[in-house]
Amino acid sequence: MNRRGFTMIELIVVLTVGGILAILGTMASVNTLRAIQLTDGSMKLANDISYAQKYASSFYIQTMVTFEASRARFYTLSGATLRSLPNPAKPTAQLICNLNTDFGIGINFNNSVIPSSARSILFLPNGTPCQYSTGTPKIPLASETSLCLVRYADRSKTVPFSSSVKFKTITIQPNTGMVKIL
Repeated sequence: MNRRGFTMIELIVVLTVGGILAILGTMASVNTLRAIQLTDGSMKLANDISYAQKYASSFYIQTMVTFEASRARFYTLSGATLRSLPNPAKPTAQLICNLNTDFGIGINFNNSVIPSSARSILFLPNGTPCQYSTGTPKIPLASETSLCLVRYADRSKTVPFSSSVKFKTITIQPNTGMVKIL
C-alpha cells in the first residue's frame, strides 16, 4: 500500500513534542534574562557607590548614597549640600536609580552592618565610608559592609530573603571604600 502523508496521530505527536521543546526554551531564556538583570543591577549599584567614593576624594567633599527608606528599591547619589551628583551619562539629569523598574531587583538590609534606621552611606572628603543617619554623628564603618541584592519573583512585591532566592552581595571595605561584588 502506497502512503502519501502522515496519520493524525503522527501529526499530534510531532506537534506535542515541538510544543514541549518551545516551552522549555522559553523558560530557559527567562531564567537567563533574570540572571543577567541581577548581574547588571549589582554592577550598576557597585559602580555608583564607587563613583560616589571617587567623587568625594577627587573634589574633597562629602558624598552620600541614600537608599529608599521603605523597601530599598531605589537610591540617589548626592553631595554635601544634598544636591544630586552629576550623572556622567547625562550631565543635566539627576543620578537616581530605580533598581526595581530598571532591573527587577531590590536591596535586602537584613544581613547588613548598616542599621535599618540609617539607609545611607556617607563618604568623607578623603573617601572613607561612614554610616549616616540624620541627627547622629558620622560613624566610620567598623567592618566590611554588605548589601544583598535580591531578585524579586514579582516586581510588585517584596519577597522574604531565603536561600532559594537568587541574590548577589556587594561589599564595601571599611577604610578604603573599595567596592566588590561577590
